[in-house]
Order: sequence, then structure tokens, then C-alpha cells
Amino acid sequence: MNWKKHYHQILQTRKRSRVSLLKHMPKNAVCAEIGVWMGEFSDLILKYAQPAKLYLIDCWEFQAAFASEASLGTAKDQRSYDKMYTAVSHRLGQKPNTEIIRAYSQDAVTQFPDYFFDWLYLDANHSYQHVLRDIRLYLPKIKPGGYITGDDYTWGKEFDYPVKRAVHDILTTAPLKLVKTIRSQYILRKVGHSASHKHR
Repeated sequence: MNWKKHYHQILQTRKRSRVSLLKHMPKNAVCAEIGVWMGEFSDLILKYAQPAKLYLIDCWEFQAAFASEASLGTAKDQRSYDKMYTAVSHRLGQKPNTEIIRAYSQDAVTQFPDYFFDWLYLDANHSYQHVLRDIRLYLPKIKPGGYITGDDYTWGKEFDYPVKRAVHDILTTAPLKLVKTIRSQYILRKVGHSASHKHR
């Protein structure tokens, strides 16, 4: 099979899984996508979840750890990332219910108060340490009953499935429940009983 055709099929399967995930999320919510890349999933969030406010968080910086993506012709150098950022900004930055934050996830988190988000989607650095850190950092920002979701749950066999390991390890110490997995997607629900921040 032609590798481009195979890659296209993978993307289509992931798109279907992501749409299924979005159908589990509340509409008219305050949410965030962490790891925006070219903004394809941002478009799906706006279409299917219809959020009141969507924060798009990404550093758009070339990192050696992701250099293998250059083989796809999309992330060759910092200039490629700057072009991605410009394209996303032009397409989505002017929408009244979106805000773009160009920053690393650990820096952007300080801009939000606790109990701010109804849900968020993690698709940034997929290393075990980074996924675990992002979940821990953003958990206080989620309303009780809200969701932390993400991509590549089944990715990285050669690395012993880092996202999956991070998700299951955080469940042992954090007030989170694994609600559902949809192929490579996962949905965690924050357990809580605050009356003032009860899930819709």
C-alpha cells in the first residue's frame, strides 16, 4: 500500500474517533485544545461541540523530539511552525469564540483560574512525563464533573505506550475516572461534588 494512502486512512480513522469523542462533550462549554498543530481538530471542535469559548494553546516551536515528523513534509524547521501558526491565526483567530495562546502548556496554565474549563483536549508532547505533567497541571482548572480528554492513547508501542501509562498512573492518585476510550482517544472525568461547579 502506498504510504500516503495508508497515512490518509489513519487520519480518517482518527477523525471518526475524535468526532465520537466530541459527541460526548457538553455543548456551549468553555474548553481548550492543547497541542493545536494545523488546527484540523480545532475545526471539528467548533463544528461538533459548539463551544462558548475555545482556547487554542500551542507553542508552535520546532523541537528535536518531533523531528521525525519532517518526513511528512510538514515540520521541517521553525519556519514551518511559524507558517502553521500564521495559518491557524488567520483561519481561527478572528472567530468570536476562539482565543489563540502561543505558549508551552506549562506556561499557559497560569493564565486560567481554578474550575475554569468544562473540558480540555491534550495532544501536545506525548512523552510519559509530559502527559502526566499536563494532566496534573490542568486538573485544578477543570470544573468538578468536567473532562480531560486526549489523543494517542494507543500510540507508541516501541515506547511502551507512554500516553496510556500516564493516563492509568494518574488515576491512582487523582480524582479522575476513565469514562471511555475510542480507539486512540481517551476521556477522563473529574470526580467532584461542588454544587457551584456541577457539570451541566
